[in-house]
Amino acid sequence: MKQWVLAAVMFGVGLSGSAAAQDANISSCTQSVNEAIQKSIKSFSSDWTPALKLATGCVNNYPKSPHVYLTRAQVYMYLDQREKAIQDYSEAIALDAKFAQAYAERGQLYYFDQEPEAALADFNRALELNVDSAQTYLLRGMVFEGQNKYQSALADYAQAIVQGRRMQPLDAMAYKQRAYLYLKTFQLPLAIQDFTQWLTLDVDKAEAYTGRALAYELMGEPLKALADYTALLKIDPSDLLAYSRRAEIYLDQGKPQQAKADFQAILKLDPAQAFTQSRLKRLLPLSPQEHYAQGMQAAKEQSYLMAQASFTACLRAKPDALPCLLERGKVHAKLRNLELALQDYQPVVAQADEMGEMAFVPYLMRGFLYRFMGENELAKADLNKVLSINPTIQEARDALEQL
Repeated sequence: MKQWVLAAVMFGVGLSGSAAAQDANISSCTQSVNEAIQKSIKSFSSDWTPALKLATGCVNNYPKSPHVYLTRAQVYMYLDQREKAIQDYSEAIALDAKFAQAYAERGQLYYFDQEPEAALADFNRALELNVDSAQTYLLRGMVFEGQNKYQSALADYAQAIVQGRRMQPLDAMAYKQRAYLYLKTFQLPLAIQDFTQWLTLDVDKAEAYTGRALAYELMGEPLKALADYTALLKIDPSDLLAYSRRAEIYLDQGKPQQAKADFQAILKLDPAQAFTQSRLKRLLPLSPQEHYAQGMQAAKEQSYLMAQASFTACLRAKPDALPCLLERGKVHAKLRNLELALQDYQPVVAQADEMGEMAFVPYLMRGFLYRFMGENELAKADLNKVLSINPTIQEARDALEQL
């Protein structure tokens, strides 16, 4: 329900088609439904009975109009009756095969229901019929990103930005999606450009500062990151992450008193923060081992961008830290940054002999990666190497059988 409300704001639900293009009676009928929808939205009411009753009346009176079915589908979405909404969107499309709005709205329903292929088909058709739809480009880009088709996603986000310049919330959302995708794929200067552009639009500025600060950290520009965390805390003085990241930067810069103040601010907001309590007792920069531990915890929580930042900080402090290289490679692979994952695995494989009984691990990770990339011969070589080091690794044996 909440997802639909957000999507409805994007798509301007309540404005079902152009009244000028409709029969006057149908226009009047759908307008009465729209007014009921707006009344419920403005009053934060959960009673959609009046709107549904009016919409069903429109369908009964004008069963050949696609617009009345689209209007009732929108009401069903607010009621979270998605199957009925799909039926009405489909009926609208059956009556008018060129009804771009019906395809677009049914597509977003499929998207939120995690049916990406159905969503993609509807978004493709909607864009064939209306190439100027910023919101459809945005949502199709999100589908592509979910399918790890990053170049297609970036192309659609670019189109959403071009088409959405007159609709600031859409413009900001497109910059947001593209900025985080650039961040996820380690295209850091481009991520910073988009976070900066997002900030100029004055929409969700706190989140934009968070993203840009993290990008600056990953680029090794701590002072710029510090400035962004400071700006963020002026907007939201309760942001624990911003205090924590800023405190660590202060310690790296040799400013323990400023770091102490930030750690104390965290404990004032959340006295149960055990890690922060330990940091107050030891006002020194994090060691590579501590960065590694933070990265492992972030990865366990599936906070992969934070894991990237921690493993990168580990490597900045100790460039030959093989565990951090290996784990950052795993994070890159999770984010489908396959070439970056391979870059991190290569030096670990080259020094695998130094890992003792765990020497098989980098070969296993690289073998899995090669298999995912379709490099079957390289995958076989690595997986066989795993079994030559440790014949008991069943994962390698299973992967070889699949190959």
